[in-house]
Amino acid sequence: MKSAIGALSLCALLGWLLVVASDASSCPQCQTAHGPRYCPKTPLTKDQILGHPSEGHERQKLQDLELNIKGTLAESQRLVCESQRCQTFWTPQRRERAREECITSEADSVCRIDQVVADHRALVALGKAWFWEQRVGSDGQTACASCHYRAGADTKPQSLGVALRALAPVDDPRVLFRADGSEMSMPYEDRLAVDFYEHRWGGLMSFPQFYREQSARALNQASQRIDAAKGRLSEENRVSLNEELQKVRLTGTDKNCRDAWLGVERRLASPATGTGLPAYEYNPIQTLIELGNAGLVLADQATVVDAASVAAARRQAREVVGRVVGGREAQLAKSQKEATAELAAAEGIDPRAMADGDFLTRGKSMRNAPTVVNAALHDRLFHDGRAASVFNGYDHLGDDAGRDGVGKWVCRNGVWRRVLVRIPNAAAASQATAPLLSDEMSWFGRQYHHVARKLLNHTPRPLADQWVLTTDSVLGPYVTPTQGQQGKGLNVTYRELIRRAFRPEFCSDQCVPRGGEHDAPTGHDLMLTQTEANFPLFWGLALMAYEQTLISDQSEFDILLDRMRRGLPQYEDPLHKSSVKDQRTKLLLDGFKVFRDHACAECHQLPEFAGATHATTYGPILEFEGPLDPINADNETNEFVNWMRRRNQGCVEPVLVEAMPFRPNLAPRLYDSGFYNLGVTPDTPGDDLLFDPGNAGEVRVDLQNEGKAIQSISTRFGQGLFNDLLKRQVPVTYSLSRRHDPARSVAMGGFKTGTLRNIALTAPYFHDGGEDSLERVMDHYDNPLNDRGVTNAFIHPALLPDPPLQPNPMTSVPSGQRPAVIEMMKSLTDPRVARGLPPFDHPSLSIPKNARVNTTTGRTDAANLLAIPPNQP
Repeated sequence: MKSAIGALSLCALLGWLLVVASDASSCPQCQTAHGPRYCPKTPLTKDQILGHPSEGHERQKLQDLELNIKGTLAESQRLVCESQRCQTFWTPQRRERAREECITSEADSVCRIDQVVADHRALVALGKAWFWEQRVGSDGQTACASCHYRAGADTKPQSLGVALRALAPVDDPRVLFRADGSEMSMPYEDRLAVDFYEHRWGGLMSFPQFYREQSARALNQASQRIDAAKGRLSEENRVSLNEELQKVRLTGTDKNCRDAWLGVERRLASPATGTGLPAYEYNPIQTLIELGNAGLVLADQATVVDAASVAAARRQAREVVGRVVGGREAQLAKSQKEATAELAAAEGIDPRAMADGDFLTRGKSMRNAPTVVNAALHDRLFHDGRAASVFNGYDHLGDDAGRDGVGKWVCRNGVWRRVLVRIPNAAAASQATAPLLSDEMSWFGRQYHHVARKLLNHTPRPLADQWVLTTDSVLGPYVTPTQGQQGKGLNVTYRELIRRAFRPEFCSDQCVPRGGEHDAPTGHDLMLTQTEANFPLFWGLALMAYEQTLISDQSEFDILLDRMRRGLPQYEDPLHKSSVKDQRTKLLLDGFKVFRDHACAECHQLPEFAGATHATTYGPILEFEGPLDPINADNETNEFVNWMRRRNQGCVEPVLVEAMPFRPNLAPRLYDSGFYNLGVTPDTPGDDLLFDPGNAGEVRVDLQNEGKAIQSISTRFGQGLFNDLLKRQVPVTYSLSRRHDPARSVAMGGFKTGTLRNIALTAPYFHDGGEDSLERVMDHYDNPLNDRGVTNAFIHPALLPDPPLQPNPMTSVPSGQRPAVIEMMKSLTDPRVARGLPPFDHPSLSIPKNARVNTTTGRTDAANLLAIPPNQP
């Protein structure tokens, strides 16, 4: 009976399907004729529907990870490793660089840390000692920690560097390196920027040819800008530019130089009728002409009209190039004049008491130093992202750097082999090399071998001037107590730590073959030991290893997120929520809801509360538009399913460039993932000094004004052969979206989304240190005006109102809800960070109270130093 009924039922079902099929039309979703019941609206294709039935489950797993920082970090590192396995090491660019550096075998490469490191614990100890070592700075007083001492950040709005001095041209290291940890120096002069670079790189490039090429290029660019300004150039502009041009007289025969100079002269020959150019357009033209003329003189293609002699003309040209390319004279003049007045008023100092009325100060950065706590989670570093994810062993520019003039060396079977270093997922190592030789920490002209020789041969012991506790979580085993539970310095040398941390084939005291780079102050050949040659590789890897231990993931709010993830009740009394603990929980969860409702979490993505991290670029915390998102149209691609399919196939591709609709026409524009324009500093040039391109910055001379030209050449051009970067037709930009499609990129004025973890401890806020409280930060998001009092051109659309439906920006939080949001952000403080507990414990440190230094030594006097005891938060 059952079989008969089953047969009848089957016949009836088949009949019904035949009837339906006769009226069926093709489904627009799965391209199948299945009658009047269409698929629910979704952009999935038939293959995607059949191939990925678990999409909802996979999305739920990722949502769970958003509430679990430890799980997120573990999964993101797994995905990063998978991505690296999919990538080819020997790209055409790297093959060309290997050829240029005479690396003949593909086996001569370093792409993993374990190829170099022997003992990771010793590596962390070395990194921590170097990070806190005050003798690292040229003045013997400036450590990495000097700008990262409070919860990994700086309490000063603009971080202080060292004073403007030049390293003295001294061969005897006993004279160069002083007993107090400082290095012998001399007053800086503009010509030294040229002298030192000719000394350093003369063995690898022809400077006469360089001056000819760059002069012609500068003058041709001046002509292009004059053409672009046609009709707006005033007669006053024309006369002034022509006077600048006519300061030299052509004497050489180089055709390119003559044509370029005469081209500018021809364009400035006729009277102009415009109303005049603003300073931000006029200044670059004047600077290009000035640079072009100076280069012609240095290349013996012209002479200065009113110069007393050829030697005087060349000296004047060196000063011009040094001022513009070095970019330090205007900074010094401003520091001397303004700082004298400011400090005299604040401290009662009589400027007339200073020698010749001059007053030398520490340099001041345009930006506030971000925290190093959780910095190792980011794919790129610095506010503008200029520290590359790939570490090349000697500077911050990764694959874009100029040639290494020294080389990195390994000894195999008694034979020296030069290696190409390209270590992925190592932005912290890239970042660590940048400040070391810039004016943040160095006299002008210092090189890696100077730092290596001072620390290895002329430092009594690590941290010799600083107290270290025997209970220090990393350095404690190396401390001999002399006063209670603390001692001055370590009982081991830096050379011994290096030999423990790194494989012996990388760190011998034997001299390596010469690489072509010379000593910058003296111009002498460099005879370097293997340890000295490989020092920047050791420095970057050691500091990265230490920073990788500084992970903050144990805050009060993490407990709430964990209970949320596990489905546990948040309240002791869910009905009344009357206890103090329940009231606190309710306040934090209310603040969290407002935080998400007002787009805060769109940039500060959970659980790291940051952007541009490994988790937000490689996964698992990725922002996808897909069928579960109601804003999607039927014809959009399901990015999530595509990503999941590639991931399941073992091919993880980082999401480094994203698209977003921008006002006014909601056209999709491109930006670097995790880098956003928040309207803090102007994103367009102006007659002031406020413009900051941020992520759209380039490795080139800033022609806008001499005071903001490169603060030191090494800051932008790194430590490779700078001409490799200067001669590029298109300058290297930090922005990946600009590299991908410059016409659609909105990277200008964008900055990396920093972490909100420990935000209560890391004031002041924003990349310029412009706000001193979280209340002021929320005021900005309510009315996002930049330092000029206007809205940025490329500001994130969430910060703009959309009347009439949205009269205020999405980021505008009503005043009554702000206390809850602020309290929720403060609950992201890790008590270990707040109390200086491991791994956030540290040696003692002395930091300058202000920018004042001794005019003779460039050092801060003892009375003007603030002592920070060991482990003080």
